[in-house]
Amino acid sequence: MTLAAAVAVVSAVVAPGTAAHASAPSTRVPPVVDFNGDGHADLAVGAPGGTVGGGAGAGYVSVVYGATGGLDAATHASFSQNTAGVPGGAEAGDHFGAKVLPVDLNRDGYTDLLVGAPGEDVGSAVDAGMVTVLWGGTKGLAGGTAVDTGAVAGRHTGQTLAAGDFDGDGGVDIAYLTGTDIQVLSGVGTDGRPDHHGTIVTWEAMGNAGIITDDLAAGDVNGDGVSDLAVIGRDVETLDDGQAPLFLGGSHTGDSVGGLAYRSNLVDAKGHWLEGDSVAIGDLNGDGYGDVVIGHTHEGYYTDSLIPSKGGAIGVAYGGPDGESTTVAPVWLNQDSAGVPGVAEPADALGADVAVGDVNGDGYADVVAGAPGEDLDGVTDAGDFLLFKGSAQGLTGTGSQAFSQDSAGVPGAAEAHDRFGRTVAVLAATGTDRAQAAAGDPSENAGNGAVWVLHGTAAGLTGSHPANFGAATMHTPVTGSAFGSTLG
Repeated sequence: MTLAAAVAVVSAVVAPGTAAHASAPSTRVPPVVDFNGDGHADLAVGAPGGTVGGGAGAGYVSVVYGATGGLDAATHASFSQNTAGVPGGAEAGDHFGAKVLPVDLNRDGYTDLLVGAPGEDVGSAVDAGMVTVLWGGTKGLAGGTAVDTGAVAGRHTGQTLAAGDFDGDGGVDIAYLTGTDIQVLSGVGTDGRPDHHGTIVTWEAMGNAGIITDDLAAGDVNGDGVSDLAVIGRDVETLDDGQAPLFLGGSHTGDSVGGLAYRSNLVDAKGHWLEGDSVAIGDLNGDGYGDVVIGHTHEGYYTDSLIPSKGGAIGVAYGGPDGESTTVAPVWLNQDSAGVPGVAEPADALGADVAVGDVNGDGYADVVAGAPGEDLDGVTDAGDFLLFKGSAQGLTGTGSQAFSQDSAGVPGAAEAHDRFGRTVAVLAATGTDRAQAAAGDPSENAGNGAVWVLHGTAAGLTGSHPANFGAATMHTPVTGSAFGSTLG
């Protein structure tokens, strides 16, 4: 069955939802991802390795819609560049679905979905990359519009994405990384065109050699109601020396770009720069300021002497009115920290991906972090993921949990090189459903991939009645699809 045919088949089971009338916050990133406006949280899954129309690695995206009690894997839809209404055409190596990011772009109360295709050729510009928005509505996602990101060969646009209101005008702004630069699209309209396109040149903004950028996240760190941007990367001159610059939104000075102005590099309690591989923002201690969470997997001669880098670690820089807090000390946590399950071992890769959300409903954001290199009972790189709980004291190891395919109730079994937990996401609680946490394993079954979703409780996460699905459940191409490479 072709992907286009599969979409036609599954569209019949996607029940129309009731229109959502409540508007999203000014950052435009919905607290609940709800593509069809029925009040239940939905999940988007990228499968950038999927073969579409005979093109290997053309890629596609699947969406699983929510229902009372959580995600309903039987209610789904899938999209590729061969789907009617979606711009472009599926071609080998496009990797459509390498990144997915939910955002209410047109401010109609329905969540839309930004989809990155970093391998897309635009005209003669090879691997320029492309970002497409799929539009939410009463029947879920449908149709699409290409975002005007220009055409620069080798830029791989769409590999990373963040969205918020960086200039404070109430519109949607998009940021993405291109090597040592940060591209900012201000006020992206329904035609995909921004009001303004600016470039943050890291060495100019930061006043040093600059960084090779790796990941970024948007959130309100200083509590002014405008989105800020946290970036992580590696020094262009010393690749073992990572940095995490913070750009505050709402600035209209001459050196700002799209409202973003460099504030400072985030530092830990010893004054060393925070660094890592993944980043997310959320309020872990309930003080009204977004906190920057960094997943750090790198183990090297430099980092070993500065942070608990063995097996990976989670770093937190707490937010405050000037950016990073001057009153709440940053923390590092790893599997040797008090209360954290397991033991820190080389190559566990804790922090390969991090996500933030209130899993247990206590009012404090929690952190879900993947450890895809975790060995389990002699099974190499089986992988697991951990839940770290927020509190009035911030993030601690107290009450932390770990889940793998060997955990009670979790479908499957731990197998060598699965790398379970390579990607993670948190689905926010709704009026009828508790929060959920999703873990992706794009390496499952020799690269076919799969996703698991666990339910939140007051005590944390539970393996009771989890959802588990892959490409076969979506009726989409299975072999080598890397289903679960990105979640949103």
